[in-house]
Amino acid sequence: MSKLTLHPFSYCLIPLIAIIGIFISNSILQYLLILIISSMPVLSTTKEFKYKYLGLFSLSLIPPLFGYLLASYYFSENSLLQNITLVLRLFCLSIISFTYIIHLHSEQLILEFMKRRIISSKVGFALIATNNAFIALHKEFNKIQISYQMRFGKKFISPSIVIPLLVAASRYAHNISISLYSRGIMAQRTFYTSKISWYIFDSICTIFMTATIILVARLSHSL
Repeated sequence: MSKLTLHPFSYCLIPLIAIIGIFISNSILQYLLILIISSMPVLSTTKEFKYKYLGLFSLSLIPPLFGYLLASYYFSENSLLQNITLVLRLFCLSIISFTYIIHLHSEQLILEFMKRRIISSKVGFALIATNNAFIALHKEFNKIQISYQMRFGKKFISPSIVIPLLVAASRYAHNISISLYSRGIMAQRTFYTSKISWYIFDSICTIFMTATIILVARLSHSL
């Protein structure tokens, strides 16, 4: 088990710095450098890196990016190398964003926003409920899918699955609203949650990422 951890804010700050670096870069090597360095904090702090999801997402990017490359080659005045560079830029931007999104503990981030009074408790608990709703509906979808396969012996899912999903969503929203009201959320009650410290590792990653972007900017300006 890794002892290194990232603050929830780092999951927003580090990719933001990396994205800025991608936009000010102008070469394939610089894109790859930023992609590798920006991935290191997640790789070093995540116990179970989601290679499968990242691989599937990367494969899903191939058709649209390849189509964009062909369209740019035939209908733009840019050279082939310029088009490839632009496609790789889009690929790196997508991978960096997706990597941090799938490893982000969204509930911790929302609680940090609430604790620092960036958002109100009403908005915060509403966001947490919305986030948990996707998880609950995903589980409900799996149950419906299993029931459908047991009944009809097919993996194909009929469009009629929307109806039980809507019923499940309505039931979830009703239960959550009762739960929030019974806990006095509408009465501006206070709440307590343990503080998440900003670790030295967060500062090291942020400074190192910023230094890399500054170096890339100087190289881009000199070329």
